Amino acid sequence: MATSGTTVFTMTRDDIIGAALRGLHVYGPTDTIPSADITYCAQALNIVCKSLATKGALIWTISEVLVPTVAGNATYQIGPTATGTGAVVTNRPMRINNAYIRDSYGNDQELQITSRYEYDQLGQKTSSGQPNQMFYDPQLTNGIITLYNVPADSLSTVHLVSKRQVQDFNLSTD
Repeated sequence: MATSGTTVFTMTRDDIIGAALRGLHVYGPTDTIPSADITYCAQALNIVCKSLATKGALIWTISEVLVPTVAGNATYQIGPTATGTGAVVTNRPMRINNAYIRDSYGNDQELQITSRYEYDQLGQKTSSGQPNQMFYDPQLTNGIITLYNVPADSLSTVHLVSKRQVQDFNLSTD
């Protein structure tokens, strides 16, 4: 069986809406869809996506979050309203799949992701050095990562490969 050999097919929010309306025969293939209908359908698309997610549908994407370390700081907020030392303002990760730390020379070291219980069992939480473990608490608005050991310098970056919710379809190009 012949295959196309391509993997670049993408659709914007408006492409999805147009395909749905044409598939339902609300509009013909050459009709221009009024902007009011696009607006109502965009709202419906967001409602459907949120509803599917609350019912357990796997509607998420994988993304990488970069967290520059700050000497002497073990905890970092990650989310849309993150504040504090080293905070990263971005979409809150639902879950961290894997993590590593990259030093200033470009060397990577895997970070062991521990549970809350495992992190609580670690000794001397204020030990300074190269972090080799981390705990992630997703919280509601902003997640919190806690590194163990506490970074001794500000020369490294933590790379978090994470699951996050699909963003809302606000723009026609989303």
